[in-house]
Amino acid sequence: MTTTRLDRVFDFGDTLSFLIPHEWIEVAEDGNNYLYHSPNADSGWLRVNPLTLKNTSRERLCDLLNERAEKHGGDFYESGGNIVVAWKQLSQEDGVPICNYWWAGCSLP
Repeated sequence: MTTTRLDRVFDFGDTLSFLIPHEWIEVAEDGNNYLYHSPNADSGWLRVNPLTLKNTSRERLCDLLNERAEKHGGDFYESGGNIVVAWKQLSQEDGVPICNYWWAGCSLP
């Protein structure tokens, strides 16, 4: 059995945290965009882009994320103050078929 050590990453203040494999590299991109990947990886990258919506009600956020789920055939999850939409998108990069996994989420007090 192989054990992978995970590190908790806190980005964007205390707004978002997630686990990544210990050996992954973090690259800050333009603005508040971050990229995480295994050393020497050609694929399997995690890109994190935060968006901030102010003065938006919980109902409006649920509506926006539910619309995204329906548009992309994804799944809508709600637990406590967290709302997440997940979907996958098949496409091509330089003629090679790839599968992108997307998550959109928010946390409300």
